[in-house]
Amino acid sequence: MTGNRIGNWQMRLLQPRWGRSELHPADVSAGLQSAVLSREAILEDANYQKVVPNHFVVEINPGRYAAEYQPIEKRLIEQWSERLLEHLLTLNSRLGRKEYVFGGRVRIEMRPAEDLQAAQVRIHYRIEPSTETDPRAAGAPACLELIPSGRRIALRGDP
Repeated sequence: MTGNRIGNWQMRLLQPRWGRSELHPADVSAGLQSAVLSREAILEDANYQKVVPNHFVVEINPGRYAAEYQPIEKRLIEQWSERLLEHLLTLNSRLGRKEYVFGGRVRIEMRPAEDLQAAQVRIHYRIEPSTETDPRAAGAPACLELIPSGRRIALRGDP
């Protein structure tokens, strides 16, 4: 994995680890989770909360995209979004406070990129402010919050 800055976007290139020949959607999920907590992309607000990226663009080699990702694109994006939310909730729970927050509603896009090898995936990420007026709605789908512990459980659309 390598990362660098492109405009207000950060970029991370994922490649298979030693002994593996390709990346799978679960590997991309781990790359997204790593991108969320990358130091170069985190901003700190006036309450010392760390605002993390919430907009992601996942680029994949066109052949692999068409064969392996595009047929289940919507499902993958939903799963990756849920995992990002769970990752942040777990981290905050372990810290005992809400230290990390998304910059706005989580948004993930996927597209083919001609310049990538079959075994590579590129992730662009940035903090994109929410356009909603209620700041509590930013960054997460509906959730159940347990009082007084503050523990949150993400609610999904499926039964």
